[in-house]
Amino acid sequence: IRQKIRDKIKIILKKNGFSNFKVNVLSAYKQGFFWIKEKIIPELKGKDILEILIKFSKENPDFNLRKRFYTEPIRWLQELYPIDEILSKELSLPVEKINFEMIESSKPVYRIEVFNSQKKLIFSDEFYPR
Repeated sequence: IRQKIRDKIKIILKKNGFSNFKVNVLSAYKQGFFWIKEKIIPELKGKDILEILIKFSKENPDFNLRKRFYTEPIRWLQELYPIDEILSKELSLPVEKINFEMIESSKPVYRIEVFNSQKKLIFSDEFYPR
């Protein structure tokens, strides 16, 4: 389905005179998980990686609104499961070197920071699920 959507978007862009573009259609299911799996991991392969830090936004439910269910503060972390195991396997990195940190800010929802063996930041990116 995503391939069909991507192909339709490419056709529309070409019809409107665009020639130099790249179209990515991310999964609507577990958006943070698939962002890391499909976009971040390919960019990190072959790099000298010592540690990965994934920051996620704290969810603050409004208990003044009547709802049947409320989200938990770690809602965005739960959506990533089991990305640490996949990162470990794909990047040959011990799972203990993949850490998560909850941040109070709602923006960005996700931020990934990658450090090399000299503990220098070598890669970072942010993601905002829809």
